[in-house]
Amino acid sequence: MRRVARWVMLLAIGAGAALAARWAVPRVPAIYIRSALSLIEERAYYRDRVDWDQARGEALSLAEGSWSPRDTYPAIRHTLAALGDHHSFLSPPLSRSDIRAQVMRNSPPTARDLGGRVGYVELPSLPGPSDYLKDGRSYASVVHVEIARVEAAGSRCGWLVDLRRNEGGMGWPMLAGIGPVLGEGELGAWIFRGAVRATWSYLSGQARNDGTAMTTVARPYRVQRPNVPVAVLIGPKTASAGEFIAIAFKGRPSTQFYGQPTAGVSTGNAGIRLADGASLFLTVALGADRTGHIYEGAVVPDTLIPFEFAEIGTEKDPVVGAAVEWLRTQSVCEPAPDLGRGGEQ
Repeated sequence: MRRVARWVMLLAIGAGAALAARWAVPRVPAIYIRSALSLIEERAYYRDRVDWDQARGEALSLAEGSWSPRDTYPAIRHTLAALGDHHSFLSPPLSRSDIRAQVMRNSPPTARDLGGRVGYVELPSLPGPSDYLKDGRSYASVVHVEIARVEAAGSRCGWLVDLRRNEGGMGWPMLAGIGPVLGEGELGAWIFRGAVRATWSYLSGQARNDGTAMTTVARPYRVQRPNVPVAVLIGPKTASAGEFIAIAFKGRPSTQFYGQPTAGVSTGNAGIRLADGASLFLTVALGADRTGHIYEGAVVPDTLIPFEFAEIGTEKDPVVGAAVEWLRTQSVCEPAPDLGRGGEQ
């Protein structure tokens, strides 16, 4: 009799577990999506644009029939779109092979001599989550090495910083990398809700966020002539972290912008890991330059110049041509007078 009772108990436990499993699967996505929406409502800069009772109802309706967290992604993205910031997004979980593949795709920063003591640096996108390149070097350190290589032939009287193909990614390695040209000190700030500020700065190879080092170059390079004129090249693909770098140059003395308006997502995103390994990237702050001007849209160049992306890197690039022409009008870039024999006393 005891053996029969034990089997009845085991069967009851097994049936209960099976029933719980059957009903727990739909409940897990519901908990997951409610948690994601709570994070968005709590952290998003533009959360006041959303009717959250309506947003939850719409999201749960869109997620109806979901059996896993992944099934709820479209509903979460629907809610993110309602914020209207065009920058918040949901990224699915990344495996180690995904990260390795991304590292192999990361384009290296480059620099070259344009003649007439003018240097050129291009900062490409850096999607992340790693700031390493396929040769094992870090993005920021490569920028320093490239700048030093150009200056090996002598100091530069001015620089072009090309952000036209920079669609964003990891901004701190970009800031640490271009720091020698940008200059040291406070460069701008993130402005959070409630007017809370977190300043960006560069000092001795470090890109800092409110005093905390975010990226460090182990052997930082110092340009031979600091604070020379800089022309910043921007365009419609300059986005997110690319715009962050553009804003860091705003307000810098002897600095001009050439090209076309940027993409208009110059806001600060924060990454939040969800239970299944996916990440919410939420716009939580606006960018402000060193003068205090806050950007909610595109960065507009001082001189508008139409260009084709196929022209970048060629002699036909009109933006580079105009920027170099301006640099050569600056006193530091004017050629020294050739006195010749007539100048002898």
